[in-house]
Amino acid sequence: MCCEVCGRTFDEVADLATHLIEEAGHSDVAHVMWLNRSITKRQVDVEELTRLIRARAAGGAGNEPRVGR
Repeated sequence: MCCEVCGRTFDEVADLATHLIEEAGHSDVAHVMWLNRSITKRQVDVEELTRLIRARAAGGAGNEPRVGR
């Protein structure tokens, strides 16, 4: 898996989720904006974010609240 913001690659979806949560925790604007627009605007834990990323990769957006473009 590749981070769509910075291009870092990860072997596991959970590692990507951890990366995104860490970057959001550092208030990295690009990562926060991507999460808000692409996954969810709610603060979630690694397990939930992993599930949401997998759902998105499978073609589903789910019913998570996201910021419209």
